[in-house]
Amino acid sequence: MSFAAGSVQLTDDDYGSSLFAVQDMVPDRPERDCIVVSYDGNVLPVDVTLASEADGALADLLDVQVERGEGGAFHDCTGFAPEATVFHGTLSELAAGDPVDAFTVEDAPAAQTF
Repeated sequence: MSFAAGSVQLTDDDYGSSLFAVQDMVPDRPERDCIVVSYDGNVLPVDVTLASEADGALADLLDVQVERGEGGAFHDCTGFAPEATVFHGTLSELAAGDPVDAFTVEDAPAAQTF
């Protein structure tokens, strides 16, 4: 009998950039952006989760909604069609809670837009 380690590769299309860099943020002016998360590996099925870190005075005040869907790409939500809300709450609530189930991969490769 022999054993081998499974392969797990989780990437996104941001090329190391920040998803949000908002200049002159003001109340009631929502910002929206998209990112594609891809999975390629042989460990199936696999649950992909979302987690965050947050600090500072605004973390309790920033309302965050993460939607899962299809279409769009990093910094371009053209054609994005949301299918489900993955998280809705403040940034501090996202950071303080358990990781949120984002999607389950049944067959690889797979990609999901947020």
